[in-house]
Amino acid sequence: MKYRIRTDLSTTAPSGITLYRIEALKSFSNVTKGDLGGYIESRNNLSQNENAWVYENAWVSGNARVSGNAWVYENAWVYGNARVFGNARVFGNAQVYGDAWVYGNAWVYGNAWVYENTPIFGNAQVYDNAPHTPPSPPIPPILTKEQRIIAKIKQLDDKFTLTQLKKRTKKLQTTPEWVTL
Repeated sequence: MKYRIRTDLSTTAPSGITLYRIEALKSFSNVTKGDLGGYIESRNNLSQNENAWVYENAWVSGNARVSGNAWVYENAWVYGNARVFGNARVFGNAQVYGDAWVYGNAWVYGNAWVYENTPIFGNAQVYDNAPHTPPSPPIPPILTKEQRIIAKIKQLDDKFTLTQLKKRTKKLQTTPEWVTL
C-alpha cells in the first residue's frame, strides 16, 4: 500500500459528504513517506498502484478515480464518475465530473470545468474559464415544405421522385392530407 486514509483529518465537501486526507506510507515519484496528500472519500478514489496522487487541498469523491501516474492538486475537484489517468494533470480550481475522462498527457487547470461524457486526452490542455462539454450534434438543415413532403413520401415509398410528386400534387392542387408536416 502506498497511502492510508487519515480518518482524524477530514473535511466536508459542499455536497455534505465527508472527505479524508491521505498520507503516503512510502516514497514514490515526488511524494515522500509521511507526506499528507489531498482528500478522498474512499479507497476507490485513488489507485494504490503506480504514482497517481492527490495533493494539497484537492479532492476526489463519488465514483471518481485517479490512477496511473495522474495528479490532482491545488484546489481541483474530481467527482461523479470521472476518471483521471495516464499522465494527466488536474489542478488550480479545475473541476472534472460527471462521466468525463482526462487521460494521456492532458491537463485541465485554472477555472476550467470538464463534465458530462467529455474525453480530454493526448496533449490537450483545457484551462482558464473554459467549460468543456461534448460537441453538440450537427443541427439538421432547415427543409422547405417540398423537401419535407418528399422526405415523408420517401419514408412511405422510396420509388417516388420529385417529378412524380409534382405531377401528383398538381392534380390535387393541394398538399395531400396524408402528408403530415
